[in-house]
Amino acid sequence: MKRTALALQLILVALFSAMAGMQLVSLTKANWVPYKPKVPPPLPPTISVLSPENRTYHSRNVTLNFAITASLQDDVEIRDWNSRVRNWTTRKLQSPQDWVEINRVSYYLDGVENNVTVPAHSSSLNWSITLQGLSEGTHTIKVNASGRYAATVWVIFVSPSKPPLTDTPYKDTAYSSAVWSHSETTFTISTNSEPTTELPEFPSWTPLLFAVCTVAVVLVVYKRKLSKTQSLESEK
Repeated sequence: MKRTALALQLILVALFSAMAGMQLVSLTKANWVPYKPKVPPPLPPTISVLSPENRTYHSRNVTLNFAITASLQDDVEIRDWNSRVRNWTTRKLQSPQDWVEINRVSYYLDGVENNVTVPAHSSSLNWSITLQGLSEGTHTIKVNASGRYAATVWVIFVSPSKPPLTDTPYKDTAYSSAVWSHSETTFTISTNSEPTTELPEFPSWTPLLFAVCTVAVVLVVYKRKLSKTQSLESEK
């Protein structure tokens, strides 16, 4: 009986010790915070408004067409955790683990915003829509777009007073801050006036070509008349 009671006491002590240890570890890890490396921002995306152009349209329906491109620049570096050497190292952003993406696009027609749905992980976008029922007068189109870097990094737990806790790192995506750019154009709608019908323009060498053709025709006619005259004289 005494041995059984002693064994039970030892088991209870072990259980209480394990529970206390788990609580201590939980309290200790509660003071650690996850740290995700910072990613520098990219260059602003390039926006090209292909249509409408800065001119007068004689229809109330105009096509809005624009292209946006963002690129992953060379020699962009971040400090990431290197699990092999268990320390911070500097590396360059590179595809496919890192990428640049267009994360938001909108256009303003006369100050009214319209959002555009951007597919995930898109570094280029070609977009087209017909603007219908436009009023007479001048209109303004402004296209806004933002781009950002995305990097696959190691997330570790750090404490202000201790080195990084490296036994539980995990991979996640870190995003840079977004960088905006915009492009603006104006155009005019005028359906009251019909487009001017202009004579087609001809190259500057057209008169010379016409003169050469005329001389050639005159020479052919003269040659034929001359041949006919000589034929009649020979018959006589």
